[in-house]
Amino acid sequence: MLPALARHLASFAPLSTHGQSGAAWCALNLGTGQFLTHNNRRFLAASTIKIPVLMYYARKRYQPSFQTPYLWRAEDYVEDSPFFEQGTAGQPLSWDTLAEWMMILSDNAATNLILQALGLENVQQWFQETAPNTTLARLMMDAEARAAGRENWTTPQDML
Repeated sequence: MLPALARHLASFAPLSTHGQSGAAWCALNLGTGQFLTHNNRRFLAASTIKIPVLMYYARKRYQPSFQTPYLWRAEDYVEDSPFFEQGTAGQPLSWDTLAEWMMILSDNAATNLILQALGLENVQQWFQETAPNTTLARLMMDAEARAAGRENWTTPQDML
């Protein structure tokens, strides 16, 4: 099965993103644990960065700082935040709810709040230990950081 999948995936046209070209994919056989990766080079992480962020949050969610609900504030909104944009001022939201929003609808405001609460430096340190080719350099939808060349990067291998 995996060799056939590898041939199929290799047939896709290469992607091109900001001067980084090539197709990036991985496949994991859940029965045997065997995995394949193709073009295991860094690519712009976009929302895939949310997967390891959730993993790190799961390790830290019992800390006292995550036991106090977040109180909704309009100034925390960023583009592409479908759940968050429906909030009302002062509405209490659990951090677990924000984590669900981050993953279920890829809510960027929820992601940023979790990243800020965890501390970008702490998350990046954990990435260095667990996903060494993944870089967290900015919050979601941070156009200023992007213009300055700060991007979030990962590889297929780091996402396994």
